[in-house]
Amino acid sequence: MKGLPEDIDAERAILATCCAPGMDAKAAEVFAVVKPSDFSHPNHRLISKAVITCLQRSIEISPFSLLDVMGDKKSQLGGFQGLVDILQGYEVENPMVLADIIKSHRLRRDLIAIGNRLSSSAQDLGAEVKDVASKAAQEISDAASSRNAGTLRHVGLAVQEMQERQRQGVGRGVMTGFTQMDRKTLGFKPGQFILLGARPGIGKTALAMGWALNIAMAGGNVAIFSLEMGDDEIIGRMACNLAEVPRNLIKSGEVTEHQAMAYDNAVERINSSGIYINDSASSNLMDIQTQVSSLTARMKLDMVVVDYIGLVCHQAGKNASEAVRMGEISRAMKVLAKTYKVPVVALSQLNRNIENASDSRKPRLSDLRDSGSLEQDADIVMFLHRKAKVQIPGEPPDRTAELICAKHRDGEMFDIPMIFQGEFTRYIEDTYKER
Repeated sequence: MKGLPEDIDAERAILATCCAPGMDAKAAEVFAVVKPSDFSHPNHRLISKAVITCLQRSIEISPFSLLDVMGDKKSQLGGFQGLVDILQGYEVENPMVLADIIKSHRLRRDLIAIGNRLSSSAQDLGAEVKDVASKAAQEISDAASSRNAGTLRHVGLAVQEMQERQRQGVGRGVMTGFTQMDRKTLGFKPGQFILLGARPGIGKTALAMGWALNIAMAGGNVAIFSLEMGDDEIIGRMACNLAEVPRNLIKSGEVTEHQAMAYDNAVERINSSGIYINDSASSNLMDIQTQVSSLTARMKLDMVVVDYIGLVCHQAGKNASEAVRMGEISRAMKVLAKTYKVPVVALSQLNRNIENASDSRKPRLSDLRDSGSLEQDADIVMFLHRKAKVQIPGEPPDRTAELICAKHRDGEMFDIPMIFQGEFTRYIEDTYKER
């Protein structure tokens, strides 16, 4: 039977390098990334624990100090001679290369163990299959996250990466096609968590789908998790937006030949675009993470939309409040954005007290439902605001609105005048009031 993935020579070489005279600083760099459990051989795990103990106590690393901190466990190695034999491995100039090899083998062993547990669980007919799949996905995600865990690095490396991005002209994020907003934000950037809040019925979904449609029509890829609206409704709205055909005429079938042709062409353009929709009302955090991971492995993903964040299924700890549950979801959205280097746009309802406020009062950060965590985690918080006005018979409806940026971690706040074109279920910027 084939053994588990391991590289004993790499393990010996990294230990020999880190335990060589004068290599304490390099050892600290290596063991900020490599854990004792990453080693396959038990003796190598024991030595790595001793190295970490020496580093924590500011003790110079040597065979004598290692044996001293091991205590009675040094007999497991065969004493001084056993330790020296292991540390006679080949020393290398860049042990971080070996660290990557060792952690890769550790991840493979973890995946094999997860696969064995999954095989056993899948054969248990008494277990709920969705729970089995969700648990396996969580374990795989945890294993991958542990391999990619961040560590301290010199600022020079970050400076080099930043300068390279600037040379390549990638300082700007993905453009949404909303000119005034793009000018203020310089586009939605990878790793950003963007929150769009509004009262029910204001049209935040229409605005977010407008962003997604414009990105896709420019050749980008967008993932949409719609927990409230079906994919046919989303596609229909996008097609009306693109074709500029009133939605009510499509529903009633009272379209002209020209309108029908324009609508069909719009549907075909959407069909060939990079838009991916999951309209399951029971999507949970793991579903979203797994599917985003799958997409980013196959293509460059330009934006993720979650509509809306309050409907994401997540079971917090026992007796946890709704604020705690939302806090965990909010943090997961930010982690999702950073892990997969993609802007994540989440829609949010506002607290009901704003519905009772005067029609002149604009939304503010405290109006976010369970606002503490959302406000803290989001890089950009925007509100879509329309004044509540009584419709006077015979007069055209008030279509004016405002897009209010109440938080912008990497730039200035702004207000942008908008117009709601309800017949096309879309928002456009009011260029006549551009400021």
